[in-house]
Amino acid sequence: MKRELRGFVVGIVLSFILLNTVVFADGIQQGINVVFNKVNISVNGAMVVGDNILYNGTTYVPLRKIADMLDKEVGWDKTTNTASINDKKIGITPLPLPVVSEATKTEGKYVGSIESDKYHYPSCTWAEKILKENEIWFNSEEEAQQQGYKPCGVCKP
Repeated sequence: MKRELRGFVVGIVLSFILLNTVVFADGIQQGINVVFNKVNISVNGAMVVGDNILYNGTTYVPLRKIADMLDKEVGWDKTTNTASINDKKIGITPLPLPVVSEATKTEGKYVGSIESDKYHYPSCTWAEKILKENEIWFNSEEEAQQQGYKPCGVCKP
């Protein structure tokens, strides 16, 4: 009799635990109302072709779709569960060697360095830091650009 009573009590306790677990699990589920593909999205004037969700005034879009349109790549850090949009990694390409005539110029309208890809006005702070042996001179912006040089962002030639 005691065995039967003990089995009955254990059965009731286990049933109680299982039923409460199911009720608890049911308590954390929540339904939400969303609007699917209602918002038109564009990136730099180009329409995003992909699904989107509007929920509580916020539009959710696929991260990869936006990253692709921005010519970026999506990163994932599994240790921190962090998704990120990053610049694409590009291979390092060596700077083109400047074309220097036999008689190397020592003056002109613009100056660059053989160690850089920028050209400057001679009065630019960055131009003043170029060592004499690294100077390359140009008579025009076109000449500098033809040799792979870009204008300085400070003096803006």
